[in-house]
Amino acid sequence: MWPGDIVESLAAALPPETIVTTDVGSHKYLFGQYWPSRQPETFWMSNGLSGMAYGLSAAIGAKLARPDAPVLAAVGDGGFSMNAQELESADRVGAPFVTVVLEDQSYSLIKLSQEGKKLEPYRVDFRPIDTVMMAESCGVDALRTTNPDELASAAKHAVERRRSLVIAVPVHYADYRRLF
Repeated sequence: MWPGDIVESLAAALPPETIVTTDVGSHKYLFGQYWPSRQPETFWMSNGLSGMAYGLSAAIGAKLARPDAPVLAAVGDGGFSMNAQELESADRVGAPFVTVVLEDQSYSLIKLSQEGKKLEPYRVDFRPIDTVMMAESCGVDALRTTNPDELASAAKHAVERRRSLVIAVPVHYADYRRLF
């Protein structure tokens, strides 16, 4: 799925009051540039020191602070793997939210930076992480899709049911080069 289709599909499916949290990585730039924030204080991004794994934790905090607002965490597979176990905490404390995990099997923003400096990619690629299995092991429903309509429908349905859901979306690293 083209990364821009992910943002477009989710923006069309989710209500304007949706709070979006982003982790650090290429998806941060993707959502930062293309998500149509429609209300104040609905886009939460780690900036400055850019700590990885911020997205899930911020989503939990957003949901606890504003229980009636839908929350979407946009994260990469690298950051997701660092604290996916917090999905269990979110479920236990009653903080449901949707997580979209862009799976490219790399720390793609670091990889892009290395390439931009004409360096060989160094320790930025990793084996596939089974995002769906990780979510399900924490008691959270999950699916993997490459279809923008299925992505939108699943996210919308989870928000309407006030249930947590993890949606894994495989993306091609090379697509980021064309975006940034």
